[in-house]
Amino acid sequence: MIDGAIRGLRGIDGRFIDAIGFYLDDPTTALCGGGGGEAFTDPVLTWEPAIQAIASITIGADRYVDSIQITYLLADGSRYAAPRHGGDGGKLHPIVFRDGEHIIAVSGNCGDFVNQIGFTTQDGNGETRVYGPYGGGGGGQVFDVVGDVIGFFGRCGRYVDAIAAYLVPNGR
Repeated sequence: MIDGAIRGLRGIDGRFIDAIGFYLDDPTTALCGGGGGEAFTDPVLTWEPAIQAIASITIGADRYVDSIQITYLLADGSRYAAPRHGGDGGKLHPIVFRDGEHIIAVSGNCGDFVNQIGFTTQDGNGETRVYGPYGGGGGGQVFDVVGDVIGFFGRCGRYVDAIAAYLVPNGR
């Protein structure tokens, strides 16, 4: 499920409406995970200078996804390291993206917490890479986000309780 402010419609019709789609401003995905922890968000949509890309992600994970921390590349060429969201446990897995590499898919599973997360990226030459999965198995709900991911929000405490993504409006 993708949420966001609707700025337009598209579809296929004949005698009936056969298909309908939406053009969204600042689209986001639905949260996956439990209801515990405190809400977190990085200022992806409001940061000045504007966020251009995710430069790196550090995942803390063991049985669950313990934490996530993102460093953003800003329009002026500087970097912003967002706070670490979640607890101090788990093995740290730093992911440093190459110039032009961006996240095109996020997948994993969740239950009361985010149990597992992985990322698929693509660079300017169309080459894809897969990072992860990080964390353990379990969790009854699978999530697959396909889109140009520019940031994350969710809920956290000792672990990452729930996670969702901000998507680049209308792609890059």
